[in-house]
Amino acid sequence: MNILERIVFFFYNLVIAVLALVFIVITLKLVPLNVVGGYFYALYANNFQMMLTNLLLGLIFFFISLRFIFINFQSKHEVKRTTINQVTEIGDVKIAVEALEAMATRTGGKINGVRELVAKVVPTDFGAKIALKVSLDPEINIPETTDKLQNEVKNYIEAFSGVKVEKVIVVVKDVLNKPTSQRSLLK
Repeated sequence: MNILERIVFFFYNLVIAVLALVFIVITLKLVPLNVVGGYFYALYANNFQMMLTNLLLGLIFFFISLRFIFINFQSKHEVKRTTINQVTEIGDVKIAVEALEAMATRTGGKINGVRELVAKVVPTDFGAKIALKVSLDPEINIPETTDKLQNEVKNYIEAFSGVKVEKVIVVVKDVLNKPTSQRSLLK
């Protein structure tokens, strides 16, 4: 839910709470019957403009209710998986997504030319997809390095976790300059 939906949800719930209190007060007979009856008579016998206002308020609340019902169903379908499950002869094995991300980060960080690497693992029905966001050294061959990165990470994850890697996506976010200590040595 975004911030606007949260604000609307708050006020919607506030109005529902007030209506619930009114219902409780009427049920406990804390308000005389002629006051309650007078309110509903006035509501029923009002002019055309008041009738349109009440109709509009009713429709607004109805559509807000529908929206929150749909949000509730959507959030149940978007359950984020935090493990990848494998079935063996002896039982089930669950590997945390964080463990696979650490393995990918460690493996990719060993490749020559990779300076910074952040791995994101997304479980799929048949294994996992891995996204790597990297920063590389300058004057490095990007196609060769990213190809090596994809292969090394895929092979390592599959060999040591048993999880099938469907795809490895590499995003080169930056090409960093050499550290200042190395630049001063080159001069």
